Amino acid sequence: MIERYIIYHQEKSGVVRHVTIYSSHRQKAKQMFLKKHPNSKIINIHLV
Repeated sequence: MIERYIIYHQEKSGVVRHVTIYSSHRQKAKQMFLKKHPNSKIINIHLV
């Protein structure tokens, strides 16, 4: 089952933003995000 995750991350400039990712598991969502944004620091992941 595909679920919706909201990932809050901090960019190099210090700005905190959020991205919505659809994935079957929390860990897969995290990996997908880090592929696109390797320099961002993940603050929190919420299941919606």
